[in-house]
Amino acid sequence: MPTDPRSHALAAACDEVFPLDAPTLVGLDLFPGRPRLVDPGGFVDPEDLVGFVAPDHWDGLAVVVSGRCHRLDAPHRRPAAARITYALDRRGSWASTITTLEGTTRAAGDGDGSPSGHLADCCHRVLGLPAAPEESSPRVLADVLWLIDVLDARAELGESFPIEDWEAIAALHVSTSCDTGELTWSDLHDEIVQRREGWDRFDETEVAWMDPSTFARFALGAHPPIGALLTRLEQLAPRSVMRKVHLLVTSVHQHAGIVRGDPPGGV
Repeated sequence: MPTDPRSHALAAACDEVFPLDAPTLVGLDLFPGRPRLVDPGGFVDPEDLVGFVAPDHWDGLAVVVSGRCHRLDAPHRRPAAARITYALDRRGSWASTITTLEGTTRAAGDGDGSPSGHLADCCHRVLGLPAAPEESSPRVLADVLWLIDVLDARAELGESFPIEDWEAIAALHVSTSCDTGELTWSDLHDEIVQRREGWDRFDETEVAWMDPSTFARFALGAHPPIGALLTRLEQLAPRSVMRKVHLLVTSVHQHAGIVRGDPPGGV
């Protein structure tokens, strides 16, 4: 258990919300002594929290959710049912627990190393805090949308779509009409906010409520992982084309370890 009083209060808040119906979000009154839970409310999905701003009297918040997780040291084991709690205060300090049949794992921090993912991101934004940084760039999204366009064209047109023609495939990439190389998530998010536009299923107010990292992970999370799309394309395109596809994609993304993995996300 943490020895710092603030960290101790957040850890205690995790224990307080653990028995509540999941998923539930509550406000926290962290002073004095034991944390007091205020204004409990249910939600179905992290997206339900988009646009919500915590009342001023909340010192922080805590959530409890049910889900599945796998051990990082045993990635080949089947995911286990888990009950997850997460508590966050207005300074960015946080605590969390993950409970499975094997026991409870606790974690805590003062802002550095904060979890990322839709739930953690939304909790930060509810308190007006920046979410954990997103290491990728919008080029990842451009490549994902490109691969989806190629696969959709093949599915719709069948053999008449020239899947063996690299130039025809490459012409569908957005980079052929604009430069995405130096674009950052902050650039893209700021541009959309300034235009007062929505994005996908989010309206302009909800997009403005997000920060660049939160926006990035929602934008990426709306589509299949890039590794899964590459695997599907490998079943259709010749090796000569796939070599060029991988060169285009891995030259940008391999350093981040996401070419064959899942999209960014966590709690």
